[in-house]
Amino acid sequence: MNQSHTETLVNNVKRICDSNPSPSFGRDSHVQQMAPGRQPETARKTKTDKTSKLATWNVCTLHQKGKLENFVKEMERMKLNILGLAQEIEQKLNIDSKFMHAKIKDVSGEEIKCSSPGCIKSKDGTMLMEKKEILNRWSEYVEDLLKDDRCKKPIIKKKIECPTILKEEVEAAIKKMKNGKATGPDNIPVEIVKALDNLGLDLTTKLLNTIFDGTIPEDVCKSVFVVLPKTPGATECKLHITISLMSHFTKILLRALMHRMRKSIRPEISPKQFGFMLDKRTRNAIFTLSMLMERCIEMQKDLHLCFIDYSKAFDKVRHVELFRMLEKFDIDGKDLRVIRNLYWDQTAAVRIEGEYSDFKPIRRGVRQGCVMSSDLFTLYSEIMLRNLDDISSLKINGENLNNLR
Repeated sequence: MNQSHTETLVNNVKRICDSNPSPSFGRDSHVQQMAPGRQPETARKTKTDKTSKLATWNVCTLHQKGKLENFVKEMERMKLNILGLAQEIEQKLNIDSKFMHAKIKDVSGEEIKCSSPGCIKSKDGTMLMEKKEILNRWSEYVEDLLKDDRCKKPIIKKKIECPTILKEEVEAAIKKMKNGKATGPDNIPVEIVKALDNLGLDLTTKLLNTIFDGTIPEDVCKSVFVVLPKTPGATECKLHITISLMSHFTKILLRALMHRMRKSIRPEISPKQFGFMLDKRTRNAIFTLSMLMERCIEMQKDLHLCFIDYSKAFDKVRHVELFRMLEKFDIDGKDLRVIRNLYWDQTAAVRIEGEYSDFKPIRRGVRQGCVMSSDLFTLYSEIMLRNLDDISSLKINGENLNNLR
């Protein structure tokens, strides 16, 4: 193959490359490109013809390079924003859960909906479509779920000598309540009490002391059940969660009451309890279980696990048994009287799409959404699980460990 044919072939290849510039590979105009054996005269001859092509080639390359730099800067900015949002979400994890979920929704860009299809099955499996029939079915379901053969109001045997609720206790309880929460049957949010400042504080303290003396208004004992489906498209009542919406005045009272009672209840709770505890989390129990499994593998010991999931746990707490347990602890008679009156006089209605069913008595269960429910249920389950203490299991520091909860 002669020299001229080779040069022609090289020029053809270069012409093709010049017509399709790539941003990944570039060359500067001041660098002279010359094939081996090519004469300078030939290069000077073709230099003028290629000037415009090289200029276009370099402009395109610089344009692509600029776009790439802008893209990298944009990605760095997005990275910093995401890291900032992640840090902000972590900081709000245990402070403001509403803000945390809103931020997660903004970042993900997806709104998770778990809505009911607008129909529900009756007891015999018939699909109900009419709103009135659905409301009656829910009222029937809640009444059956929370029905129990309960005796009359038990007599308070302890001395009723507890001091009145102080203004400072009410103020501390109000400060702990978050804004934007759903109201109960009275439709009075805690924001109104906060806005009234000292006047609202004085009126609330007076009302709570009236209740504390044994006189409970009817609205304080009323609550509204809102049903939320556990899975999308749920058509059975048992596949829903019932959330209790109660008066914010009731919540303030119960917060002040629980602040007094916790000093008597918390010492009775076993260190094996992780859920519903202030300084513990469920993840601590998972970590402890993981360490036990690793240790048993190292020591070649058998480890048998049994996971128990309570069905409708909060809804099956018997009031009589709960009251008997509370009487055994160092709780004042006035506090017991308030709990007794609230649980024995409580009624509830179901709200479906803005309409309410009739108010029915609640004879069993602690209410989800009540500030006392977690502490009372923890105490209730603690007394039952004490019967397991004699069952031999793993020995850790001489202590028998047969359950984590």
